[in-house]
Amino acid sequence: MMSGRRYRSRLDKLIRQWTDYRGLVVTRLGVGDANATEERRFLDLKGQIAEALAALTGQLGQAAAQDAHNHIRAMNSLLNRYPTLYADQPLDPKAREDFDREWHDHFLFFNKLKGMEPHSEPEPRPGTGYLAGAGTATIHRRSSGTRMATITLRLLVLVAVVWALVRFVPWRRFLEGGGTESGAKSLGAFSSEAWTSVRQTVAHAGSGILDPAVQKYGPEATMVLLALLLLTAGYWLFIRMK
Repeated sequence: MMSGRRYRSRLDKLIRQWTDYRGLVVTRLGVGDANATEERRFLDLKGQIAEALAALTGQLGQAAAQDAHNHIRAMNSLLNRYPTLYADQPLDPKAREDFDREWHDHFLFFNKLKGMEPHSEPEPRPGTGYLAGAGTATIHRRSSGTRMATITLRLLVLVAVVWALVRFVPWRRFLEGGGTESGAKSLGAFSSEAWTSVRQTVAHAGSGILDPAVQKYGPEATMVLLALLLLTAGYWLFIRMK
């Protein structure tokens, strides 16, 4: 899952770079007021695109390899067609039309690749030797280790949340309110008491970790900041890290 997310993130970045490259060619090539900053950005973009194209070939499966090879060769040719922004004149209508047609063909190819999963090598067959499957085995172990670390972090977060709820929220007093009606009536008092309990705990944090924030912002604001921090951590652990 993480490799697929990185794969699509790199493609998104490559598409942005490819779009920026077109913008510079169409609007700044051969323009008399082109400056050194734009020229440096133009050359940097070409270098970054060439680097990304080289890295992309190792992430594609056999089914897309031939099509990708043809596109990458054509894209390198398109990158070499205009070595600098300091051209004699801008693109004429025919050259602009040809450039846009080629550029758009590769643009669609990039977006097509986003719908594909990155290539992963199969497990080595028995008897092929250690070196033949060393790279795959290393990737597999790293992926398994990442998943175990993610699961462990999630369990620790859940345990911490459950402990905090049991430790600081006065559940017993709320449950002792009686039936449903009396329990509903005591909901306001329960919420107020739970808030007071947590606020007092934050205000008298014995560990000293929260003391600077409590002294500067007060216990209420510290609780809000701590809640935002926990929500952010929960988002990354339970939504982004799948």
